[in-house]
Amino acid sequence: MAYSVIVVSLAVLLLAAAVAYPYISGMVMKSAMLRALRVTARKAGFRCRRSFKNIFLVRNRSARYDMVIYNEKKLYAVKLWSSYFSYNMLHVMRDGRIKERRRTRSVFKMSDNDTVYTGGFAQRVPKTRLAKKYAKGREVVERILLIYPSYERIAAESGKGLVTLKTGDELFGKIIYSPSAFMNKLKADGDKETK
Repeated sequence: MAYSVIVVSLAVLLLAAAVAYPYISGMVMKSAMLRALRVTARKAGFRCRRSFKNIFLVRNRSARYDMVIYNEKKLYAVKLWSSYFSYNMLHVMRDGRIKERRRTRSVFKMSDNDTVYTGGFAQRVPKTRLAKKYAKGREVVERILLIYPSYERIAAESGKGLVTLKTGDELFGKIIYSPSAFMNKLKADGDKETK
């Protein structure tokens, strides 16, 4: 009897670990990225303030900016967005709702390209608010959508079908950045201010 309880408990723990793994590994990666971002911002002469204590736990669709990076004159409002699964696509529909779709292979090969993206639930993305205390007396240079861990593809519906979005494109009123591109921007802005 005790042996079967131990086996069942271990099976439940292994199942829970398998389900939680993508989220835990994504949070660890995001935490390391945020640490590197704060170090880069400080070296470039900026300060960092986060809206939440455990910023690596924030939801993609929260209604506040998760972090601000600022100096005396400029401010970057940063919204964090993460894909916790490999082979995910962020599908932005025409009405502004989103679906996270996973790449799979079709059961029967119908053509040379047998890659298929499975469904996902349509969800609304709320308008993101910026705390006024940080914006007072500073120019909001950019509203940043910092995506990490990143999606395999970010695609938006348009008249031509699905258009792939990349770093520098606008989504939800924010500019899409990868962590490396945003850190390079901060370094360049810091260099301009010191000259």
